[in-house]
Formats: sequence, structure tokens, C-alpha cells
Amino acid sequence: MRFSSVLPALLFAIATCVSAQTSPDYTPPVTCTAKLPQPFTAGPQTPQFVADRNNAEAPAILAANCRDYEASYQLYLRVLNSYPDDASVLLSTALAAVRAGHDDVAIPLYKRTFQPGAKFTMGAHSALMNIYIRQGRWDDFEAERLAARADSVAGKLTMSRDQPFQIEQLRGPQEFFDVYEFATLYGPNHVRVRFDLREEKDICTEFTPYFDLVASDPSSRDDGAAAAYSLFAFPAPNTQWLVKTYAKGEPPYQTVRADVLSAMNTPLTAFKPGAQCRTPAPTAGNGGLSANAAR
Repeated sequence: MRFSSVLPALLFAIATCVSAQTSPDYTPPVTCTAKLPQPFTAGPQTPQFVADRNNAEAPAILAANCRDYEASYQLYLRVLNSYPDDASVLLSTALAAVRAGHDDVAIPLYKRTFQPGAKFTMGAHSALMNIYIRQGRWDDFEAERLAARADSVAGKLTMSRDQPFQIEQLRGPQEFFDVYEFATLYGPNHVRVRFDLREEKDICTEFTPYFDLVASDPSSRDDGAAAAYSLFAFPAPNTQWLVKTYAKGEPPYQTVRADVLSAMNTPLTAFKPGAQCRTPAPTAGNGGLSANAAR
């Protein structure tokens, strides 16, 4: 076979491979194996403006998949110039800003997603709360938390008065929590906040240890408010102990957060699951061996 006949096919293959991984706006580093997202085509289920917007975001998505977060952020800013009021683009640009270390840029972008009919209410509230926690802006955090609580009670899109919303994923020295708040006090124990130690789930019992911030019975007061709150630990099934009582009403989240982490420092082993469940050796008695093999 002549080299001249192979060359066009080889060049086409190279061009196809490169075009699948790059775009005119972004060329990934050679160490990145991520590919440009497949282009969107307008159709019955995809309006033209959605296809155009999603295609415009493709280079920024590629950069993010390559962990080139600053480039992704800059590319999203260009998309935002074309879609300045699009809640989806605002949310994606805010997330890109956070990943690139630009929290202060992300805050107003997240706030702009709170639009009538927007579908990103819960995600934006959670993201803002996490930024304020990282920055130590606890007053702003509490204001955002109350706003999220109000939107949950009102049942705004992606929010529900019957389902909790996430406050943060809290990392301690040796533990990891998913932290949720119930906008309306949950269950017979009137739970306000739950700290779920999901990485400590006991595979033997399927039980996940947790802490609950619970309110005293609101019906015991004329104004319907809880007179006191208590923090309880639940390290194992049918096991609980009182960690702390807050006699003056609902405590700030910063206080409860610190008390949970402090409680973990002392009885940490109580929250660790026991030895791994072991599958018993196969025997004739448990059906693992035939009767003949057992003899």
C-alpha cells in the first residue's frame, strides 16, 4: 500500500480524535482524557435556545472535567455574557467560581438564581450556606438558613415543608457528617437538625449513627414555640444519650455544630461500628454444601 493513500485517512482520524476532545475555545492539557460533551440538537424535547445554551457551555464543562477550574470559570463568564438572566447558567457559573476559589464572585451569582419559577432554590441556598460557613460569616449563614427554612415552608420549587434540606457536609478530624435541617419540626421528637454519620454505618445492623437537635413540645406553649432544645446522640440501635440542653430556645447552628464535634472527641469509639459482619463458612447446615459433600 502506498503511503500517499494512507495519509488522508490518517489525517482524518487524527482530526476526528482531536475535535472530539477539544474546542475552538479550550484545549485540554495532554494529561486530560476528558472529551467535549456531545453537541445538543434542537427537537421536540429540546428547544433551540436550550440546545444553543448547552452547546455554549460545552468548553467550560470540558475544562471542569479536566480539573482546570480557573479556565472553566473564565469560560462560564463568557457564556454568562450571552445568557445573563438564565438561572441554569448563573448556577453553573457560581459553581465554577467556587471551584476556582472565587467565593465572593459566586455569592451574588447564587442570589440571582432566586427567580420566580426557578428550579435551583435548594441548591443555591445550600451553596450559599456552605460559603458563609467557610468564610466564618455566621450571621449571614443564619440569615440564609432562615430564608431556606421559609422557602421550604412555602413549598417553593425544589423545596418541601415535609423533606429536609442540606445544610452542609461537615468534616471533623476523624468523621464525616451529612447535616440536614427540617423546616417544620420532624416526627414525634420534633427534630430540627440531624447530623448523619453515614460513613460509620454498621453493615451488620444497617444502622447509621446520628445526632439530633430536638425541640421541646411546641404545643406546651401558647405561642407554639419550643421553650428549649436538646442535643441527643444515637450511637447504636435503641441507644441514646443527652449531650446538651439549650434552655433559651433554638441555639445558633454554629453552637450546635461545635457541640457535636466536641462530643465526638470523647466517646468516638461508641460511634464506630463493630467488627465487619462475616459470612459463615459454607456447611451442609446452612445450605452451602451438598449432603454428599459434607460426608
